[in-house]
Order: sequence, then structure tokens, then C-alpha cells
Amino acid sequence: MSGAPGPMPPDFPWYAVLLIGFLCSLFPLFWLFKEASFVNRIDPRSGVVGKLAIGFGCYVLGAICMVMVGAFAREIDRDLQPFVAIFGGLIIIAGVVFLLTGTFGMRRAIHTYYNTVEPMGINLMGTGPALMTLFFAVYYFQHHFTEIAAKKKAMGHR
Repeated sequence: MSGAPGPMPPDFPWYAVLLIGFLCSLFPLFWLFKEASFVNRIDPRSGVVGKLAIGFGCYVLGAICMVMVGAFAREIDRDLQPFVAIFGGLIIIAGVVFLLTGTFGMRRAIHTYYNTVEPMGINLMGTGPALMTLFFAVYYFQHHFTEIAAKKKAMGHR
């Protein structure tokens, strides 16, 4: 390992994130932001926290628009209903794009940092890791963070 050791990644088993997520459905979202803030520490240029926040905000705003169409169908002008529904759908799509951009940005930043600055042999590029990032990002990243933390502890880092 070259130079001074970098920050310690969040050391929490991925399956604990999954189990707590069953009890509190918002916990994986909270943990994803915790992981993203760590990624911003190792690569401040990544901007992943902002991308995830914009994505989540767009998703909530789009969902509110969609609920408004259904809940206030009688109060909303009939000509305006399709516009609000389409607008809500487009905002949700934009949110999904920002969330995916954020998670894949995290993947790239983690891979780059742990193969150049602190070589740990973590390979997050390729089809398999891309699919794991797409479907299980929070758990996949946490698996690697726990592995990295164990290696760093074995090397004597706090």
C-alpha cells in the first residue's frame, strides 16, 4: 500500500443492512447515502451524494405528481390531467437516471481508488459487477467495504 492510509470504509455486514431493511424499509436508502458520503471522501470530484439526492428528490416529486392526478382527478382540469401524469412520469424517469448515475459513479470511484491510491485488488468493472451494481448496489458496495475494512485492520490501520 502506498503512502498514508485513506479513510476506513463503513464496516457493517451487508446482510445486516438487508435484515434491518426488512424491519425499516428506508434503512437501505439511508445506508446508500452513508456509502456515498464515504465515496465522496475518497473521491470528492465524484459528486455521488448530489446525484443520489437529486435522483431521490425527482423520484418523490414525480410520485407526488402521479398521486395528485389520482387523488384530485375531479378538481384538476381534464385537459391538465394527462400533462401532470406525463410530467410526473418524466420526473420519475429523470430520478431513476440520476440514481443510476450516482450508483455507477460510486462503482467507478471505488474501483479507481482501491486499484490506484490504495491497491486492494477490488475489481468492480465487468458485466457481473455492473449487474450487481444495477440490482443490489447498497449491498454489493457494503460487501466490498467490509472486505476492505477487514484487510485494513489486518494491516494495522484503525
